Amino acid sequence: MRIGSVLIAEDDMITGIFLRNIFEETGCHVIGVVPSGEEVIECVRHVTPDFIVMDIKLDGLLDGIETAIKIRKEYDIPILFLSASTDEDSINRAMATNPMDYLPKPINTMKLKSIIEALMGREDIYRIPCGSHGRRVQ
Repeated sequence: MRIGSVLIAEDDMITGIFLRNIFEETGCHVIGVVPSGEEVIECVRHVTPDFIVMDIKLDGLLDGIETAIKIRKEYDIPILFLSASTDEDSINRAMATNPMDYLPKPINTMKLKSIIEALMGREDIYRIPCGSHGRRVQ
């Protein structure tokens, strides 16, 4: 499976632009860069991305982990956490959502690019089944 589209959930717009550039360089279509969990959920309802990059700290009422939990209940979308939150509690909460990975900030560009390239080549290494691929669970 080729990962064609990505949604970036990032409250820092400079980091969001940086991530957009990395994904576009690798051939991914960036659906958008949104700063809040609520906007992530709304966007996913209208255009289901192939992949979500999620910061843990987001604007709004939902953090990235709570947003991932809500998304995983209805959609089979791989989620990659990128966060400056490296405390044990945050990492444990994030890993409980079955993400494809958790990368600390500052972002290791080479590692992120290798993950993107792997996703563009193979579906089975990162998807964790929870429904019909990239579609709303019935």
